[in-house]
Amino acid sequence: MWFLSSTNNNFYWLRLGVLICAALIFVQPAKAAPQKPTSLEQLTQIQTICTASPNRCLANLDQIIADQKINSRVWYKLILLKMDALYALEKIVPLATLIQPWVDNSHAPIYFQISVYTYHAKILNAQHHTELSKQYLDKALKLMNETNASFPNPMILLRIANLQMVFPDQYQAAYNTMIDIQKKFSRSQNPEFQMTLYNNLASFAYHQKLTHQFLDYCDKAYFWAKKFGNIQQLGVMAYNLARAFDIEQRLLEATTLYKTAIDYAQQANDYAVQITSKLYLAKLKLNQNQITQARFLFDSIDSSKVLPYRKAMYLQVQQALSSTTSENKLE
Repeated sequence: MWFLSSTNNNFYWLRLGVLICAALIFVQPAKAAPQKPTSLEQLTQIQTICTASPNRCLANLDQIIADQKINSRVWYKLILLKMDALYALEKIVPLATLIQPWVDNSHAPIYFQISVYTYHAKILNAQHHTELSKQYLDKALKLMNETNASFPNPMILLRIANLQMVFPDQYQAAYNTMIDIQKKFSRSQNPEFQMTLYNNLASFAYHQKLTHQFLDYCDKAYFWAKKFGNIQQLGVMAYNLARAFDIEQRLLEATTLYKTAIDYAQQANDYAVQITSKLYLAKLKLNQNQITQARFLFDSIDSSKVLPYRKAMYLQVQQALSSTTSENKLE
């Protein structure tokens, strides 16, 4: 789900016609005025930042967007980077606000409109507006299939599969799509592609309660995430693998991966992964009667940053710690 300006170190020669003795001409080097990067240079530079860190991406994007011509190709791509970064960091309210002008506006480029429909469908589904969500899901799928028919791209196919998994009745179709992609592009060395593929397969396995496959796919996704190098995504994949180990009761590996996920999430300022990893690790420590460690983890959580869907889990851990009247007795 990562340097905006560069210093021009070239020098040009400024000729000074000075008559000295036999009309000698001295050529004096002078520093050129710094040149502002072109729009394409700015896009390339910010894409590098966004690949490494969605949080740093958001910190730098708005000023670059403001420098661009509205509705230009670069402008749309920068807005798209902002969408992706907001979604990666689960900043759903600002994402919904950002995409609203294009929800019912089909005049934007196709690749841009696909993302608008995709994110809008996911937001609506999370708000339990299932039927309306399906309408925008169908719009996104229609555009993706049209695009893929003209310009075949495995990443588009993965996005189709990812969208299908928004709804349980589409799981099998999504899985079939992903298995076909896996077979066709098994030799691909593109780390982002492979990470996304195995993360989607892991999501399918998790929802189908295929715990061994879930662990295997999470392990592969984490392997490719390390090659991809996106700190925020490394946190996500480390967390997923920790959950897989946790489910399999391989608690030593789970503990290590939860700590790794917390470290990556702190580097990326990804509060969602950071808090969720701390809550699951605190639960694990509670189950092992390691109350001091569980309390330390819980107390390190900023309650104001707990997302709504983690509130119940937060309260559960809080209540479990509150009911622990004698730490020595529990341990």
